[in-house]
Amino acid sequence: MTSSNMKGDGYGKKVRDLMTPLEKVPWVDLGDDMGDTIHLLYNFRQDCRSCNSAVVSSDGKVVGLLTMRSILEALEPEAFNVNQWSVPVFWSGLWTEQVKKLNSKKVSDIFVPIKMVGVHADGCLMRAVYCFNKTKMPALAVLDGPNVIGVLEVPVIYEELLRNGQQNI
Repeated sequence: MTSSNMKGDGYGKKVRDLMTPLEKVPWVDLGDDMGDTIHLLYNFRQDCRSCNSAVVSSDGKVVGLLTMRSILEALEPEAFNVNQWSVPVFWSGLWTEQVKKLNSKKVSDIFVPIKMVGVHADGCLMRAVYCFNKTKMPALAVLDGPNVIGVLEVPVIYEELLRNGQQNI
């Protein structure tokens, strides 16, 4: 690493260096059915693309993200108390029922608004780690000013950590 790349802690990569550009992330609309969206995400994964999130748009403008966490949270039954159920009775048959309910929802029911999950493109990776830990979200919108230019996901940060830990920066 050259001295021109060295910043602050001696590590020069920024959020933009690890983000997935918008053109490589699946896009869905607020009004899309989750059944169609899940099909899109499945096909996207089958094409060996690593992004686990989708950009949510309204009239062509990015308004949020659809993440693994937001989808899994939507899969959970509404207003339930696990303490009131015996585990075998509660979980038995619930998967199929909840997947059907999820498929009938709209993206607008479960997406995460951009203002809640954004990090600046020129921000340091520790800022992104802080945002991941604070929001508990697996993906962040990458912002250049007010514009969303990409998505940063936890597995990418983790891979960078492993690569750097191995090199013992």
